[in-house]
Amino acid sequence: MNDELSSTTKSALSNHFGDSTLVSNDTIAIATWLNSYRNRSKETIRSFSKEAIRFLMWVELRKGQGDSLLRGVTAEDANEYLDFLIAPQIFPTWILQKYGYSRQPFHGKGLCRESIRQAVIILNRMFSVLQNIQIGQHIPYVQLNPFVLVKAMPISQDFDTKKALTKEEWSMVQDTIELLPRNTKREQFHYYRTRWIFQLLYRLWVRRATLSSLKMGDFFPSSDGWMIQVTSKGNKTASLIASTKLMSALMEYRFALELPELPTPNDSRPLVSTLYNPYMPLSPESLYAVCRVIYRATAERVAETHPYTAEKLRKAGPHTMRHTGISHAIYSGVSLTHVNKQAMHANIQTTVRYVQAQKDIMMDEFEKCD
Repeated sequence: MNDELSSTTKSALSNHFGDSTLVSNDTIAIATWLNSYRNRSKETIRSFSKEAIRFLMWVELRKGQGDSLLRGVTAEDANEYLDFLIAPQIFPTWILQKYGYSRQPFHGKGLCRESIRQAVIILNRMFSVLQNIQIGQHIPYVQLNPFVLVKAMPISQDFDTKKALTKEEWSMVQDTIELLPRNTKREQFHYYRTRWIFQLLYRLWVRRATLSSLKMGDFFPSSDGWMIQVTSKGNKTASLIASTKLMSALMEYRFALELPELPTPNDSRPLVSTLYNPYMPLSPESLYAVCRVIYRATAERVAETHPYTAEKLRKAGPHTMRHTGISHAIYSGVSLTHVNKQAMHANIQTTVRYVQAQKDIMMDEFEKCD
């Protein structure tokens, strides 16, 4: 999916970013709202922008073309949009082209409860800001917030574990990676890079946008072993543990790049690069595509013997490895305090949910009973 805006929209956002005195259409209104988050991470702004533009595309599909469609959105529209997110329709080509999408933004399937809840929260915030943006003579850009009465869908207690892979399923994914061809230099690099991506996601628990921004020089040695400096969602910065297994995977990847085993403090190479330029970081979208190819290939390979696993893998994405790594660490006995810190969870209750929902582990324990 292309999350970037069209050149026309991007130009408008750039020219009017944060200038509330010039608010006269939806594009500038959204830019002004996004500017209120200018000190937040790029990942946050990207996520907020994506939700706003997808909603604007839906409004235009529903109401027809216009420059100020957000001003006429009602509570009924907001509730119907929730229904749309559960079972999205196909956007016509002209809307996709207008907003810079080369493919359908929802991949032909509805969002999960967690994603719908997040969309409601973001759009609620956007309309609250738009109520305080004036278009002249003390007239607000929108009169009401249509999402204020829309109840965000609650997240079930066990949604995290459903996304996590069991150890057997994780082994299946790794087996698929080992089956990648290595006949040419390009194929060899693709193989080592794919292994490195999955090891990073599984052992470091970072999101794909964060992973795309990391550099080799972010690794550093400490008295306790190797660490890596990470700036994640919400501009949170932390020094995370780089385990021995992660460092071994790093050395293998650097060997494939014909680099020394360990990085230096000023190494500006991206942690994961493109195939053609070692100084060009792989984008979050490309990271998503690499993971999806491996998951789909694994699903096809095991579909006959493990149909439920295959269905699970067809829905998996990069974030699946974050859930998997956290779940496996807890199962292996790592303390919740240490997991919470490494996962950069804002609240220990988020970490606790992984314990509460590990039904597969509970089943293993019961199977041990005589």
